[in-house]
Formats: sequence, structure tokens, C-alpha cells
Amino acid sequence: MVAKISVKRIVIEVPENLRVPFGKLEERLRIELALRLYEKGIATLGQARRIAGLSK
Repeated sequence: MVAKISVKRIVIEVPENLRVPFGKLEERLRIELALRLYEKGIATLGQARRIAGLSK
């Protein structure tokens, strides 16, 4: 049996002139968020992996 994980979707407004290619912005933000949450002990490694959209 697989446990269902509850998720929350958020919208973030960012300046258009960030130095990240537009097509890579969402991926980059997901990875940065995952890293910081893991670093601060807010997210487990597994949670951070899911936030970043990475597989095992």
C-alpha cells in the first residue's frame, strides 16, 4: 500500500529580469527551494527530492 502525500500548490511572482533562462526558471526555483529547506532542517531529503522534482 502506498501512502498518499498531501501537497499544496503555490504561486510565486518573480522579476522578469532574473539571470535564469525563462524555460529553466521553474526548475531552478524548485531546486533552490528544496536545497534551502533541506539545509535548514525543514524538509527531509525525500521531501526535498520531491520538491525539486528529482527521482531516487
